[in-house]
Amino acid sequence: YVSGGVYLNTQLTTRGNTVATLKQNLNGKADIEFREGTIRDSNLAKKVALAINLFEKRKTTAKGEKVVTFTKLGGDWKANKGVFSTNNIQLLAPHFLINGTGNINIVKNSVDLKLRLRSKNKDTKYFAPLHIHGPFDKLKYEIELDVLAKSLLKGDLDKKKAELKKKLLDAKAKAIQQLEAHKQAELQKLQAKKEQAQQRLKAEQDKLKQRLLDEQNKAQKLLQDKLKAEQDKLQNKLNDKLKGALGDKAKEATENVTEDVKKKLEDEVKNKLKDAFGGLL
Repeated sequence: YVSGGVYLNTQLTTRGNTVATLKQNLNGKADIEFREGTIRDSNLAKKVALAINLFEKRKTTAKGEKVVTFTKLGGDWKANKGVFSTNNIQLLAPHFLINGTGNINIVKNSVDLKLRLRSKNKDTKYFAPLHIHGPFDKLKYEIELDVLAKSLLKGDLDKKKAELKKKLLDAKAKAIQQLEAHKQAELQKLQAKKEQAQQRLKAEQDKLKQRLLDEQNKAQKLLQDKLKAEQDKLQNKLNDKLKGALGDKAKEATENVTEDVKKKLEDEVKNKLKDAFGGLL
């Protein structure tokens, strides 16, 4: 099926007395690579050629055999109890490439490989999903379009998710911006109300202080007027008594006594004023 220069490196171990036992006990690893070769006419070659027909024009040999040329075909395989498996099958051709995974069971003589044939054009998202499976002597080759459909759908879904995520992020950012603007507006309103309340409170405090001051002045004036009236009344009464009792001779003495009495009365008035204003203040 395949021709070309071969690079092969194996590290395999097994034990047994029969071919079947040797296969079952085969373990290790193998790296294999074909270089500058062709996939020749066979069911495999026909399916591969059909799958990559969109990527490369098929060539025909002199005998009419359909072949697919490649520059590299290989992969690294791990063997476990006669089953070789790999995750990096790779085929490079002038206009297309193949990647794949799968296993080859030499105990049951069966194959299960899943390949993706695609153009070397990195911008294309299309590929041919080729599933090769079954026994060695009766392999099946299926182009699994559902795999391609799911892959394309996943790409579309990822794109839609990205678009939706961007819309959600934009909506979130806009909502946060609007919320912040509303918050600032409410804070400004509260600040304005606070300043108005402080102004009203200051005005009320000023009114109360003025009212208290007016009451203090009024009470002080009433006390002073009352005290002066009592003082004048007492002074007149005392002068009359002294004048009648002592006559003109006692006038001088009366004046001296009057000054002492006046000073005493002033002290009493001051004390009364202190007591009165002490309660108001």
